[in-house]
Amino acid sequence: MKGTNKSNASVTTTTLKRAPSGNKENNTRAEGAVKPNGAVKARGLAIRDPTTITKESCQPDSREDDDPQSSQKTVPRPKGHERENEETLATEESQQGFPCQQPSDTAAMMQKFLDQMAYMSGQINTLSTANGSMSRQINTLSTANGSMSAEMASMSRQINTLLATNASKSAEASHSRRVAAEMQSQMQAQAFQLEAQAFQLEAQATKIDTQAFQLEARAFQLEAQASEIADLKPKVQNLMEFQSLITKREIALKVAEVIVRSLKSKYPALRGYLLRNCVDFLNEEGNWDQVKLSDNGQKSGFSLENISNYHHVISGIQQDRNEIAHQQMR
Repeated sequence: MKGTNKSNASVTTTTLKRAPSGNKENNTRAEGAVKPNGAVKARGLAIRDPTTITKESCQPDSREDDDPQSSQKTVPRPKGHERENEETLATEESQQGFPCQQPSDTAAMMQKFLDQMAYMSGQINTLSTANGSMSRQINTLSTANGSMSAEMASMSRQINTLLATNASKSAEASHSRRVAAEMQSQMQAQAFQLEAQAFQLEAQATKIDTQAFQLEARAFQLEAQASEIADLKPKVQNLMEFQSLITKREIALKVAEVIVRSLKSKYPALRGYLLRNCVDFLNEEGNWDQVKLSDNGQKSGFSLENISNYHHVISGIQQDRNEIAHQQMR
């Protein structure tokens, strides 16, 4: 705790008029000087004479002859001794002191000055007493402040200990939270993986069920086809026999007849020869694009492309084969 005692005493000034010798007007600060009007300024304190002082100039300035009031100044008596915040009276004299001042006036002013100094001494003693009381209070406060400082130091140490403990616990809690967050993230990832696997297994199960139904339907179809095949077995044997007849003998005869009918107008003498040799050739070679006929060891041939009914014969044979295949499927 700091105690300050600021004084509000104003610094007073004395205005000195220009002397007859031609000195310029100036303002001065007087400390510890006795002014002609009885005002005393000591270290920033302005003290006024409590009595009314009338001063008459013995040598008035020639410039003030026109002013009838310039030869006499009357200062009213103050109501009490004022130690601070008072301005000193402004004198119009051009020199310090009065040239014609009497010794009795000086003694009276000195006595007044001494009275004022005694008053000031009493005030100073009062201030000293108050200052001593304040000093004791400050010492008491300083002692209390030292005790409080020790308590604050102890509390600071305790607070530091608590902060260190709290920091350690906070670090442990942060580590625990990080571990828990990592475990939670891992568990969530595993849960997502398990859920995805469950969906995959469910899809596979659905696919397996679909395949099972398809296999079951296929099994029914195969069973039905097996029964149909068992029923069609004798028919198939008959058809195979019929097919062998058609593919060998009948088809050859049909082709031979077509060829003979086509060449009858050009080669009427070869009709019987063509029938014998063409059928044998077709049964052995199966050459449908070209028919080769032999006579006494010499080969001669002619193309079926010039025969108008060749394509009709082929389409008829193909139609017969389609009918045979259709009957086999039944």
